[in-house]
Amino acid sequence: MSNIFGLQDNQNVTVTIGFADSVGNVVPDAIDAGSLTATVTGTELTAAPSADQTSVLITATGPLTADDTLTVACTVAGAQFSGTEDFSVGASAPTSLTLTPGAPVNN
Repeated sequence: MSNIFGLQDNQNVTVTIGFADSVGNVVPDAIDAGSLTATVTGTELTAAPSADQTSVLITATGPLTADDTLTVACTVAGAQFSGTEDFSVGASAPTSLTLTPGAPVNN
């Protein structure tokens, strides 16, 4: 079971891209120029890779969802890498009161 990262419908978050070797040591970023892509499965989020290819800005677009997936792919020295992160979008704090009358009935 994966963890789902939650955002409110009026928030964004920067997802940092990193690499590690087989024993967990941090490896400096070396993404091949122009190879970074970032996509999301739904329309509730947008994904925008940074110009320096070290992160992706995820922005909620308004609608709520329980399960959009970010997929990031790139090459490093010609070798393919990819990863995913699951997101949900929830309602933000209320900013207005809405009154909705029901259907009229006879007295």
